[in-house]
Amino acid sequence: HNEYLSKLADTEALWMQKDINSLHQYLRTVIENDTQNISSALMLLRLVVLRQSLNSDVSSNEEQSQSTQLVANLLMEDKLKSLATRSMAWCVLSNAIGSTQPPDWENCVGNDCVKLTQVIDLALSNSDPNKDGASSPKDVSLRQSAAAFLYNSARIVSDDGNDGTELSEGMMSILLGCFEHLPEETDVITSKRHHMAVGQLLKSHKFGETAVELVKDLGLVDGETSIGTNDELAGLAKEVAVLLN
Repeated sequence: HNEYLSKLADTEALWMQKDINSLHQYLRTVIENDTQNISSALMLLRLVVLRQSLNSDVSSNEEQSQSTQLVANLLMEDKLKSLATRSMAWCVLSNAIGSTQPPDWENCVGNDCVKLTQVIDLALSNSDPNKDGASSPKDVSLRQSAAAFLYNSARIVSDDGNDGTELSEGMMSILLGCFEHLPEETDVITSKRHHMAVGQLLKSHKFGETAVELVKDLGLVDGETSIGTNDELAGLAKEVAVLLN
């Protein structure tokens, strides 16, 4: 697998589906059986989930989904003890859900299937600026990774194909959870990602109006959403305010 691993560093490299599948299988084996190297395997997996093959087929999504489920389970069951490893796991999930072939969360079979809504709830908990030790650099990095996952999830769920304009459970969680975090978040990158996640839902063609009404009904926005004086952040906060008017 060494040649594949070095090939991952080359963003221009062309991939066959069987090679990507083989890497997924190899890295899952490392993650499941070699605790010393979990962090390195996750670091590589976050690149693998972004690679597209020249001949995509059904198996591509199956491998992507299996790897995503494995990593989601590690987070859900609190099996990753270091903050750095947990941050890397969120990078894998964020990249997977933001990729051109997002994992299939709905059709997973087996006892340890994790639903997208469960992972969204955990991401909100991991990106909570009020938890103990929130100001440590490693916790800031964890919040940034979990917030990236929330933003990419917001992009997926805001385009979801269910009928009507009802907000799904996942959308409600992201919308309310991110708004809750915004006034307390001191890290600019995390705050930007929360603003972007909220904006994604508020401007959704299908669900935007319902989302805006919900935010207004619950009185979630009281003046400025962001603290801090960062220009880019102020711009995002203004955009969110405009969507709500």
